[in-house]
Formats: sequence, structure tokens, C-alpha cells
Amino acid sequence: MKTAILVLTWNNTEDTLDCIRSILKNCSLPQQTSLIIIDNASEKEELERLILSIKKEKISYSIIMEGEMPAEIELPSLPSGITILRNSKNFGYAGGNNRGIMLALRDSSIEYIWILNNDTIMEAGAMAEMLKVAETNKNYGFIGSVLLYHRDPEIIQAVGGGRFLPFLGGAILFMKGEKITGGKFKNLDEKKIIKKINYIMGASILIKKETITEIGLMDETFFLYGDEVDWQLRAIKQNWRIAVALKSHIYHKESKSIKRKSVTYFYNFSRSNTILIRKHFNPIFIFTVALYQFFRGVMTFKIKNIIFILRGIIDGFRTKIDLNKI
Repeated sequence: MKTAILVLTWNNTEDTLDCIRSILKNCSLPQQTSLIIIDNASEKEELERLILSIKKEKISYSIIMEGEMPAEIELPSLPSGITILRNSKNFGYAGGNNRGIMLALRDSSIEYIWILNNDTIMEAGAMAEMLKVAETNKNYGFIGSVLLYHRDPEIIQAVGGGRFLPFLGGAILFMKGEKITGGKFKNLDEKKIIKKINYIMGASILIKKETITEIGLMDETFFLYGDEVDWQLRAIKQNWRIAVALKSHIYHKESKSIKRKSVTYFYNFSRSNTILIRKHFNPIFIFTVALYQFFRGVMTFKIKNIIFILRGIIDGFRTKIDLNKI
């Protein structure tokens, strides 16, 4: 079961290197695993730092420029070592990972894609446990890990993911704040978790090749936020299922690329949720989401946040929906 691990990075070299080191320590390259680092047009200095550090680790690597090879070319296998895919611009989470997926699937031996945030550290056996769960049911299209806070490794961020609440335009992460050593976690039934969640968190998500072939890539209408939820909702409509590997543990530092409560965060979060609701839920929820987001903006006591929330909602209404990805 050959797996391509995709790590998307943008100007956050130190975390990316920590993530790479944990992968190299715990995965067998290139026999069963290919590692693709997708650089979403980072600053030149950041990319140079990344390459220099990889050289110091004495790891073979190759650099592929986005659009360098025609899509119809199929590779017998991806290059050994690390493949760095250099994007021409920042395509966001969906667009950046899509280009990594397209490159990975040129290798016909790849059966799984594992999207892993660059601000994560994998525990030994994390990927193997996900693959084990994936193989138990042919309808499992998306498999998640148990995400733990890197700053406090005993505390759970999410078991797999959470439940998206369309009336708020947000999600409740399953078992957030609980202890990994606690009785609640120890008594979890892997098969019953899917009744508690409706999406796997994008920080660690394993996808079957067949799932991608059937439902297509992520919708690049989303630049940030909502993209992985939309992807999975589309898959569920095609009778694919989600699952969680309880023995797959990932330590998450949480993103430094976009600061919470920044105008970039509020704009993209509001825009993406408006698009998500238009695609999958009752349109009336757009108004409840607008009120909730407006309240969140007010609580920051910054007028510019409120302005960007409203701008995001308006742009979410204006965005053309891709009818092939509903």
C-alpha cells in the first residue's frame, strides 16, 4: 500500500522541517512512502532555508516547478527522497494540496494520499494505523487521526474531526480538551465515532485514491477554511464514509501561517462558510452565520474585523458555485 504524504508549506520553514524529520524518522522512504513538500510560493529566503536544511540532513531531493510536466504524463514512480513542488503562487489549502495530489497520482503505484499539516509531528505508527483502518472497509474514503496539542501532549484537540454546525458556520471538535489518558477516550468505540462527527480535520487526513478518482479534487473556490468539509460532504453524497484511527496520534502546533482574529482569518472564514452553506445546506443558515460572525467581530472590539467579516459574506454570495463539485 504505497502512500504519498503531502505537506503544504508557506513561509513556515522551522515547523515544516520538524514535520519532515518526524516523517523521515517514522516512515520508510521510498519503498512504501513518497514525501511531497508543496511550497505555496514562499519567500525565496524561506525556500532556500528549507533546501539547505534538507541538504544538511543528507537526504536526496528533487524540485519540480508547478506546470513543468504535462498532466497526461504518468510517472513510473515518484523520485526517491523528498520531492519539492514549487507553486507559482499561493493557491491556498485546497489549490496547493490539489497540485500535490495531481503530482502524486501520476505515480500509478500510489494507493493513498495522506495530507499532513506542516505544523504537526507524527507519532511512530501513525500512518500504519490509519492504513490499517482504511483497509477494514472498502467504503472508508477519509480516515483521520487523534490530534493532540503539541504544547500539551496529553490534551486532545480532536478525535478525528468534529461536527460542522451550519447554523453557526463553525464546528465542535469531538472530545476537544479531554485527556488522552482519561476514561472517556479509552472507552471509545472506533465504529461509533462516526455518529459524533461529520468531517475529518484537515491537519491529518488519509484519502483513498479511488475516492479522489470518483469525487474529484478539492474545490478551489475555497481558498482557506471549509475546503476539507466540502470535500467530505461531496464524498458522503457518493456513499463514501469517514473513519478515525484511534491509535494514530498526531501532535498539532496549530497554524502560524494565518493568525486567529486577524482580518485575513475573519474574511476567509466568513467567505468560505457562506460558500459552504450555499452548496450543501439551507440558505437561511447564511443569515444566522452572518449574525454569529458579526458578534464574533464585535467581541474583538476592532471595526476592521467587522468590515472584513461583512466583506467575506458578500464575496461568498458573489462567488460562482462549481456545479460539478456539489
